[in-house]
Amino acid sequence: MLVATGPRPERLDARPFFYILAAIAFFIFGAERLGLIATVAGVVFIAAIGDRRARWRPLALWAAFLAVATTGLFVNLLGVPLPVWPKGW
Repeated sequence: MLVATGPRPERLDARPFFYILAAIAFFIFGAERLGLIATVAGVVFIAAIGDRRARWRPLALWAAFLAVATTGLFVNLLGVPLPVWPKGW
């Protein structure tokens, strides 16, 4: 028989999953319009909403670091043609 014994597993929280998917969608639709720096920062903040323990000051530092690092890696080193800033800047 397939019967589990012991304590019941914790209920699955869909909140983090939803915000990770929202962050991915934000990157897909925002990279061309908003530029890489604003999009990466937005992705970090949207994904962090899913974690109730997230603190905003470390997130801001992490977002700034990732925005600079992804721009340096993808645009400067790899030559991926993504706009760095929003159109019109």
